[in-house]
Amino acid sequence: MTSKRLALPLLAAPLAVAALVSPAAAAAPEGGPTWIQPVPEPPIPAESYDPRPGILYVPLEEVTVNPPPCKDGTTQANSAKNCTNVVSEETTVPPWGDAQAQMDLITGLENALAPYNVRITTERPDDYVPYHMLLMSDMDVPESEADVCAFAAIGCDGLPRNRTALVVGSTMNCAGRDPLAAALYAFGRLSGLEPLADAMDPMKVPQDPMAPETMYDDNCNALASPDMLQCISTIHKLYCNDMDGVQNSHQELLGVYGARPAEPDTTAPTIDSIFPEDGATFTTSDAWTVSATASDDSGYLVARWDWVEGIPDEIADSWFCKATNRACPQEFENGHGATGEPWDFFAANGMPPGTYKFRFTVQDMAGNTASQEITVTVEGSSGSTSGGATTGGPTSAGSSTSGGGDTTGGIESGGNMTDGDDSGGCSCSTSARPSDAAFGFGALLLAGLVRRRRRA
Repeated sequence: MTSKRLALPLLAAPLAVAALVSPAAAAAPEGGPTWIQPVPEPPIPAESYDPRPGILYVPLEEVTVNPPPCKDGTTQANSAKNCTNVVSEETTVPPWGDAQAQMDLITGLENALAPYNVRITTERPDDYVPYHMLLMSDMDVPESEADVCAFAAIGCDGLPRNRTALVVGSTMNCAGRDPLAAALYAFGRLSGLEPLADAMDPMKVPQDPMAPETMYDDNCNALASPDMLQCISTIHKLYCNDMDGVQNSHQELLGVYGARPAEPDTTAPTIDSIFPEDGATFTTSDAWTVSATASDDSGYLVARWDWVEGIPDEIADSWFCKATNRACPQEFENGHGATGEPWDFFAANGMPPGTYKFRFTVQDMAGNTASQEITVTVEGSSGSTSGGATTGGPTSAGSSTSGGGDTTGGIESGGNMTDGDDSGGCSCSTSARPSDAAFGFGALLLAGLVRRRRRA
């Protein structure tokens, strides 16, 4: 099989150090390492946010991936777009293994990740849902000096949720591999874990394919390269009583994803409110906002607004929508807590006469979905001009009114919005998202609404 040259993150070489010992350490069998006692329960939340569920997508079919910039012109890697930094050119990853090997891998991942609120799926999630993608491959990469047959950019503090990892057949220093152990190493990297020097943990480098570690260890083990960390040290210290040079993989994953619920989540989110109401009527002189709120007991939602019917010709080619995970030209931040905060689509001021249909879809990380469509009619008014519609600009917060005189307080409009820093202390650089666009076309002005920063 011909191998593609891959742009792979370099793995730090393991240091020749013993496991770190503290006065509270528990003695191990003679000749073995000594482990620091784990951090007591309950799990500590991640440094930058409360734990939130995750998704790991493992495709069983062929996947073609490309490096950034992505094919849609965006510059940041995104698994939903098959856009990843682990390749330097378009690369097709063929299906890996036979049906039994694939089943064994999925079963092994389910067992290893059972403590954490991570959904493993072989069906690709919707594009507005952030998810990690794990590509399994038999491709050989002899030019790489990596000690592990797995590659992924590290996601410090587990903040990025839409990255891709690649497991390969071999490298210069990885002549054999255990597929499950390599996959768990890759998932650990995506979740913010760094290589360990000597531990009963899949993050240990190099891995031993004859005695693979397939469970994340609940102890504070020595980092392989404590002086060359890719994430700030306070993230790892958070889970190890403020100690330097160590990492507790199990506790960090609990802090990032939370504990898996005892029972599967089969309850769909609730759409608590939607504005305008279905069947609402406005005049061309009215200003109004398309918005919705939703809630879910999981505490984390993603959403998408679509303009289904009546899209003006000026923006018809852009398939006007707004969604999480950078799935649309207009963007929400990658989800926010299910606390009833508004998901604002756009503010309308001087809509021309016509019938307009919009669809709001919301989903939790277990894959449960709720959706609602609304149809709005705009009629001409006696004071309209320019073909029956008045011109106007974006409506500022609290000043827009509905056809019945209700205010839409708390709605902001604008054209130059930027996201807050979501690096969570990661030393890796990220590309800024494009600003929401303000569309202007004669009588109709639409303004992207200010995206809300994720709360700590």
